[in-house]
Amino acid sequence: MVEGLARPPRAARTAGGRSRYVRLLGGARPVAVSHLSAAAAAYDESGTRLRLLAAVLTTEQGLGEQLVVDTILEHEGLYALEDLAAGVYHAWDRRRGASRPADASSPSAALLRQVHDLPDDQRAALGLCKYGGHDYRSAAAVLGLEADAVAVLLGLALRSLPPRRPSW
Repeated sequence: MVEGLARPPRAARTAGGRSRYVRLLGGARPVAVSHLSAAAAAYDESGTRLRLLAAVLTTEQGLGEQLVVDTILEHEGLYALEDLAAGVYHAWDRRRGASRPADASSPSAALLRQVHDLPDDQRAALGLCKYGGHDYRSAAAVLGLEADAVAVLLGLALRSLPPRRPSW
């Protein structure tokens, strides 16, 4: 369903093999060099999926990127995709009112607008399960809901979105 969303570029590496996100991560707040290296590695490994999750949750690209960076820096030592995805969700949940509508005309943007028209709980369940590495049971723990309720939210969200068309 949501595969049509625009995919952010992979993390670019400099000639020395270090992530270009070291600068981005390092600029957020003072951190130890070892933590910065671990955070940059986590960003390189999970950043794309976390940015997709943030794009499902918020329409503001800058806010989405900031949610991802802040979450990685705040979760020192916890770099599993599921942990970071839960952190992105909770950071977004604290800042819910900060989103504003996106305006673009591509098919991906149209689908993303439809995703953003979903109720917050459906959008969060969809994002955590699609991009955050969660199944509906672990997403239920993050959202503070029963697993059955999250399964219903996912079903409602998927039925609300247009069917995915084959790309051939």
